[in-house]
Amino acid sequence: MRHALVRPRTFVRGLLGVGLALLAPVALAAGFQVSPTIAEVAPGVRVASFELRNPGEETLTIQVDALDWTQSAEGGDALAPARDVVIVPRLATLPPRGSQLVRIAVQGEVARERAYRLRLREVPPPPPPGFMGVRTLVEQLVPVFFQTAATADAVEWRVLPGAAGELLLAARNAGGRHLRLSGLRLVDPRGAVLAERGGPGYVLAGQSTQWPLDTHARPARGDAVRLEFLSHGEARSIPLQVE
Repeated sequence: MRHALVRPRTFVRGLLGVGLALLAPVALAAGFQVSPTIAEVAPGVRVASFELRNPGEETLTIQVDALDWTQSAEGGDALAPARDVVIVPRLATLPPRGSQLVRIAVQGEVARERAYRLRLREVPPPPPPGFMGVRTLVEQLVPVFFQTAATADAVEWRVLPGAAGELLLAARNAGGRHLRLSGLRLVDPRGAVLAERGGPGYVLAGQSTQWPLDTHARPARGDAVRLEFLSHGEARSIPLQVE
């Protein structure tokens, strides 16, 4: 399962700026690969390593940063520059079909699980002589967790009505470990799917968050429902009541 978030970034070269993008006959697509795409670092281990690979035929330069990762009860992730980690190197050069090892080391005592996103951004190279077109660059955000001896999450769930008629799923993790989940859906007592959410999701240790669900049918307040999802390869099923 791939967990690195990939964000394409487009740069336009030429005298007409953005307007040229609509007419450009040439588009250069570059990219790189990272392994692993998620790092869950064991207690007592202070360094995580990643291999960056360049499958293409031209040299790539990758800028590497670490971002503190937090969540809010209103939903959404917050990312800010991390000041308690060391990254080597911060600028990686990948030769054609070559690779480079990148390490992130945490500083200070890890008294609670720390969550980061390793941000890998392709640096735009000089354009080829005479090139007029679009080049798409890649940015990846890789989840990194430095864990403690705490081995379990402890998530409290709530099903709430949304302002636009959708259902909201609120989560509060009182445990010492993040929860990673996928295939999330809400079903009624007969097993009919009421709402669902695609893609992977996280509830960070000691954090709260919420998600709007793709709602097919909205149950009444007080109705019994069941939350189902996969976490670390394990199926979970949790009885809830709509608030």
